[in-house]
Amino acid sequence: MKMFAALATSTALTIPAMAAGPDVLGLLMLQDGAAETANAVPADKSAPSDLYFKGDVGLNLLQDVKMRDTLLDQAPRIGFRPGIDANIGFGIDLAKTQKATHIERFSMEFTAGFIWNEIDGVTSNTEEFDPLGPFFPLGLYSYGGGEGRMLQIPLNVDFVWTAYETKRLSVALNAGIGVQWTDLDLKNADFTTYDLVGNPTGVTQFSAKGNAVGFHYQAGIDVLFALTSSIELGGYFRYSGTPASSMGKITGTSVPFGELKIGELNNFSVGARMTVSF
Repeated sequence: MKMFAALATSTALTIPAMAAGPDVLGLLMLQDGAAETANAVPADKSAPSDLYFKGDVGLNLLQDVKMRDTLLDQAPRIGFRPGIDANIGFGIDLAKTQKATHIERFSMEFTAGFIWNEIDGVTSNTEEFDPLGPFFPLGLYSYGGGEGRMLQIPLNVDFVWTAYETKRLSVALNAGIGVQWTDLDLKNADFTTYDLVGNPTGVTQFSAKGNAVGFHYQAGIDVLFALTSSIELGGYFRYSGTPASSMGKITGTSVPFGELKIGELNNFSVGARMTVSF
């Protein structure tokens, strides 16, 4: 997976127009609009069928995920390394509006994604919680260590508004909903106990492996440049998420919870996109 992560990082660095912010994007649209005004009417790149294929590959940043119901006031968190974001799908143009200098479109897309992040470790504060019985007397506890990976497979219906399109450039906003299959493999995490003065008194390792299906939502922006009348290449930025879920039973003894419950997942992705019209 390190090779794919390197590929995703390199592709993300090839789209400076997206990372440069709204000022550069506005300048691109202004210059492009001036050229189109000189030509009087913008060119329409659409193919007769109004169908297109799209593919994405890039870098995914998965934010720290809370571990719920662990009996600590400040929930432990699972951290993740930068990973892979990939997405394929097809779309259909539903409506088109001809403006003086550009075209606006409304489209619908059906997409499938692949999001992979390796676990960087579990972190928590060292806290005191109430006695739970002879195995968990009054004292201090913390969580740490851990390795493994998180896999997300989203399936979505996206709605796309192309706010600005000419024969050279298009800028689009999109939002979508769907379902996601999430698979977590957490290994070798530590549950540490301390005495009342903070000296460690024991360490128990635990693991959890499981999957869940839940609601998925996403929104983003893409900027594409026309290579031919039917092929566009550019970049995208996307946020995606899914609500809290339960990820399976804990493997390990003397751990004060039996099931790994996690909070919502929040992904931020950036990368390269290609579309091909049929």
